Amino acid sequence: MLGRLNHWDPPAVATAADRNKARIYTHICASPEVTRKQIASDLKIRPATVSALVAGLLEHRLVREGEPFVENRKGRREIPLTPVPDRFAAIVVHVVSNTVRATLVDMAGNVRAERKVDRPIDFMAENADLETLFASLVEELRPCVTPGMDLEGIVLALPGLVDELSGVWIFSSRWPRMREMTFGELARRSGLKVLVSKNLNVELEHYLTVHPEAAEGGTLFVHWGFGIGAAYAHDGQILRPHGGGFGELGHWLGGAQMDRQCLCGKRGCLETEAALWAILPEIRHAYPDAPGDEWAFEDFLARMDLAKCTVIRRATERFVTALHDLQMVLFARTIVVTGPFVQDAGIFDRLRTGLLGLLPTYARKDLKLATARHVAADEIIGAAAPFFEAALRDHLNLPD
Repeated sequence: MLGRLNHWDPPAVATAADRNKARIYTHICASPEVTRKQIASDLKIRPATVSALVAGLLEHRLVREGEPFVENRKGRREIPLTPVPDRFAAIVVHVVSNTVRATLVDMAGNVRAERKVDRPIDFMAENADLETLFASLVEELRPCVTPGMDLEGIVLALPGLVDELSGVWIFSSRWPRMREMTFGELARRSGLKVLVSKNLNVELEHYLTVHPEAAEGGTLFVHWGFGIGAAYAHDGQILRPHGGGFGELGHWLGGAQMDRQCLCGKRGCLETEAALWAILPEIRHAYPDAPGDEWAFEDFLARMDLAKCTVIRRATERFVTALHDLQMVLFARTIVVTGPFVQDAGIFDRLRTGLLGLLPTYARKDLKLATARHVAADEIIGAAAPFFEAALRDHLNLPD
C-alpha cells in the first residue's frame, strides 16, 4: 500500500495545508529516513510549514522519528522520518483452490499473522458453513492485532460471481450450494466493517498499479488454474457492474463436450475440459502425485515437462478458443493470463501461438499478451487498499 502512494494525488478540493500534509506524508513513504530539511527542499515548502505539518503526522502516529544524526559541518542534528507501516491493518479472507486463508496485513503489505484451513472445504458447504468458517478465522487473528495498530476491517476476496457494489457473493462453482451470501452477520459478530471483492478484480487493480503502462485501452485479466475466470478494465477503470455479471469465462458452453458435468451443475462448461479440478484425474493416470492445489501444481509443472501431454494440450486448445471469443468481444489492448499452467514456458508458447493464429489481423493489432504469477500478496494488498486509503484520508483530513 505504501508503494501505491507514489500514484496517490491529494484531491484539489482539500485545503492547501491538508494537500501539503498529504504530499509530505507521501514523500516520507517514498523516501524513508528523509529529514524535514530535505522535505522542504524537495517539495519547495517553507521549513516552518514542514515542521508544523510533520507535527500533525507525528500526532496521528502516521510517521515516527528516528535517531538524530549530524547533517553538516556545523554539527546541526537532523532527525530522519519514516512511515509507520503497522499504523493500520486489515484482515483479508481469500481462497486458494478450494481452501480458505485469512491474513492480517499492514499498510506496507507485511503479513502480521495468517490462519488457514489446511483441508479442502466440503464441496457441499452452504452459506452458514462458510460464514462460520470465515468468522472463526477472523476471531483467530484478532489477538494478533498489536497495541497501536488500528484494525480497519475485513475484506473478503472471493472467486466466482461477486456483486461488489451490494456486498453479495452470488455464486461460486467450488461450493455450488452457496447462493446469494451476504455478510451482515460477520460484520455484527466482529464489530468491523466488511468489504466484499472479486479476487480477480483486486489482482488486476494491483497489477495496473505496478504496470501502469498496461492501463491504456482495454486490459483483460484471465486466470487459468483450479477454475477459470476473468476481470476487465478500460483505461484503468475496472468493470464492476451491479450484479457482478462479468468474468464467468469458465462456464461458457461453446464447443465443449456436453456429456461432462461441471461443478456448477451445467454440462459442457469450459472448465470441464480445461480447469485443473476437471483434468487432474486424467493427469494422475500418468502422474499419481500431481497435486490439486494451484501453487503446488505450479511447482509440479516446473519439475515435469507436460506441455505436450495430451490432456494439457487439449485443455490449452479449449482455453485458447474461449480466450479468442472473449477477445473478439472486448478487443483488449493487453491480455494478462495468470495461473499455474502459463508459468510453464511450453504451455504459454502454445497458448500464444494458438491465440494469435486464430485472431484476425485487426483483433491482434498492437495486442500485448503477458503472463503474471498468482501471488497471494498482490491479492491481499489489492483487497486491503480501500481500507487503508480511507483511513489515511480520514487522518489527513482529505475528502473522498
